[in-house]
Amino acid sequence: MFSKSYLKNYFLFIFFLSSFGKSWGQNNFSIPLKIGYGFNSSISLNEDETSNVNGIIIQSGLEYEFKIYKNLFAETGLAGRAILASGKTENSSYKAKTLRLRLPVKLGWTISEKWKVASGIAIQNNKDFITIDLREKYFWRYDLLFEGKYNWVKNWFGVASINYELRNLPNAYFINDPRFVISLGVGRGF
Repeated sequence: MFSKSYLKNYFLFIFFLSSFGKSWGQNNFSIPLKIGYGFNSSISLNEDETSNVNGIIIQSGLEYEFKIYKNLFAETGLAGRAILASGKTENSSYKAKTLRLRLPVKLGWTISEKWKVASGIAIQNNKDFITIDLREKYFWRYDLLFEGKYNWVKNWFGVASINYELRNLPNAYFINDPRFVISLGVGRGF
């Protein structure tokens, strides 16, 4: 699994984000926690076919929603994403643990007092932050995302989302972060 210092830094980051939102006292901040399943279709690495390439995705962060016009709104935020991936090649199997930072930018529609839908993109680092070169060709990843929220009680909501990676990245980037992700979660607005 993840090391203690790795998890400590992740939870300190989430605590910082949630404290920031509470100090502003706005009712359009939220903290969602999503757990999902990611997978790829068959991909090849150095002419070696992979199979069962999938992963468990855990994502949480701080989101800010602002009204644009009547029922139209925009939402952005910052989230941490932990990916526990595994797969098999013709010659071996592997497991990978990855932490990524995501910036979602969504445009949505309030259907009713209980339901909202949104679509947009999420920008995320595609490589570890050990050696950062933001201009590097494959450093960034762009996911198309669709999301639905259901407010079941005051300030609490359920969320479901679908993400699909848009860039034509080399297959090596999908062994530890699958191309397609379906996730469910809960969140609290404040």
